[in-house]
Amino acid sequence: MNSIEARSSITIGLAVLALQVAMPAEAAASSRNFGTAATMAMAPEPEGSDAPTASPPTPATVSAPASEEVPAPAPAPAPAPAPAADVGTASADGTQPAVPPVSVSDRLPEGDTATEPRVVTTADDVEPDEPAKERAWHDDLSLGVFADAYVSANLRLPATQRGTNATRAFDQANGFSLAWAGAELAYERPKAGATMSLRFGTGPNAGWADDSIAGIQHIKQAYATWRPIERLSFDLGRFDTIYGAEVAESWMNHTYTRGMLYNLAQPFWHTGLRINAELHEQVGLTLMAVNGWGHIVDNNSGKTLGAQLSASSRNEVLGIAVGYLGGPEASETDEDGSHVAGVNNNFRHLADVVVTADWERVSLAFNGDFVFDDVPGYYGGDQMWYGVMASGSFGLTSWMNLGLRGELLGDPDAFLSGTEGTMLTSGTVTFDFRPADMVTLRLDARVDGANNRIFPSGEGNTSAQQLTTTLGLVVHSF
Repeated sequence: MNSIEARSSITIGLAVLALQVAMPAEAAASSRNFGTAATMAMAPEPEGSDAPTASPPTPATVSAPASEEVPAPAPAPAPAPAPAADVGTASADGTQPAVPPVSVSDRLPEGDTATEPRVVTTADDVEPDEPAKERAWHDDLSLGVFADAYVSANLRLPATQRGTNATRAFDQANGFSLAWAGAELAYERPKAGATMSLRFGTGPNAGWADDSIAGIQHIKQAYATWRPIERLSFDLGRFDTIYGAEVAESWMNHTYTRGMLYNLAQPFWHTGLRINAELHEQVGLTLMAVNGWGHIVDNNSGKTLGAQLSASSRNEVLGIAVGYLGGPEASETDEDGSHVAGVNNNFRHLADVVVTADWERVSLAFNGDFVFDDVPGYYGGDQMWYGVMASGSFGLTSWMNLGLRGELLGDPDAFLSGTEGTMLTSGTVTFDFRPADMVTLRLDARVDGANNRIFPSGEGNTSAQQLTTTLGLVVHSF
């Protein structure tokens, strides 16, 4: 290398050294490759030269040629880092060469589209996470309560006040009464749970005489749940029936009073095993093996089997459920304690269909039932009943709804009404007021009719019609 080339290399190396010292650490790191590439580009080897390509000089490798001594530059104090906006501009005295500005993209990996510089942290900069708080057992408990009271006026003025509203479920009394008060307790874990529904008042004794014998008439539901996987659960104990469109809780229906299909044509609850499977987001299957219609202890050695397939539209506006329940219902023990043979081979069959439609302010329901009971001749022979119900709720304002319901129930074999060939009809109009959150005030006007005189009237008389007005007030937390 000749003297001129050596001086050029030394000069360029010193300029790079001064640039690295003067630039902020971040800018220097970004422009280091740029300075090296510039040095290589500024000192190319002549074409055809046999001299090897020179590597970019660094402060540690710079040396003066033997024929000329070059003193080392005196160390200068490092200046304060310049603001980011000044990177790439010349210093005020013109001694610092201009450096191209460093963009954010120069500091990010290829393909990174972040708009701000990446912040690098070390273990010392990260605060340790707080230890996870253990979930207490009571965090998985839920409690709901309600009180349901009413006053009813039977315009037929039956002589007694209690039990004179025929074909009714939980509003059988005339005058002031407590339908019931209740509490819902639930313990829910991802894999298991427990549910208990307690009821107190006149309602628990409505058609539940079998419970009084066992002493648990105030327990409407009590069952344990196991979920081996997310879409499958097993319930064991006592639980509400899966059939029908109406439920026991008045404020969850379209009208205050429950209809004839709910009270006469369908079971209230079951004791046994229930399996719930979610086959699809909109399709579910429920299977049951139970002690028949409402028996806490079965009255025969046979078991009743049930199934229900339900489906809903993707937007959950429309829904349909089709169910079947079949098994022996007759008792193996006669009133005098003697054994009745063959009852386990005589099945009662229930076919149930429910169709629902729900929009923003309109809710509709249709329910159809057909029951055939293969009763042993000892108990009177075969029996049959059937019925349909249609109801709806229409939002008039944000605090008032109008409820309507119509029913038809056939009882040709006198199982429900006690009179052969009876056909019952019912029509209900309900004004539903919601004066406050979780408060439901409903006024029912209802007409029940039959082709036979089955309704109490006055002093020991009967009538083919029953006209009632019922005002119900419910305060509920669920």
